[in-house]
Amino acid sequence: MYENLEKVSKILREKKLTLGVAESCTGGLLSAALTELPKSSEFFREGLVTYSIDSKNLRLGISKEAIAKYGVISEYVAKAMAEQVRKYLDNDIGIGITGNAGPTVNQVGTPVGLVHIGISTKFFTECHSYNFKGNRIEIRNKAVVEAINILLESLQRL
Repeated sequence: MYENLEKVSKILREKKLTLGVAESCTGGLLSAALTELPKSSEFFREGLVTYSIDSKNLRLGISKEAIAKYGVISEYVAKAMAEQVRKYLDNDIGIGITGNAGPTVNQVGTPVGLVHIGISTKFFTECHSYNFKGNRIEIRNKAVVEAINILLESLQRL
């Protein structure tokens, strides 16, 4: 279990806030974590695994031109994923995660471990970037832990 998951669940339910998630490198792990606890259906509306550029374009409406300009693993795309999963799916909060979990540097030179986590509310949209160390499984799990921590910090600001 993730350390702050129960706190996040409790706050979301108490504040009656809804959450949507768009994941790439974590492949649904954040959605799985958020639904581990009972009553998660009170806040968790939907999780999308938008792993490819096409899915980010078709499911989230992020233009291929913007992805080409900024890079699929970028702060821009992480924020856009968070904004779009919030707006398009009518959620109070959206989280977007994009990164390179490895095991190798990708075709555009993005280093292994670089992960961008976007969060969007009606009051703010921001991105947190990390250079995680470890193997693919460790990087993906670290990204989920940080996404939960970011969500908790953001909920405390609302």
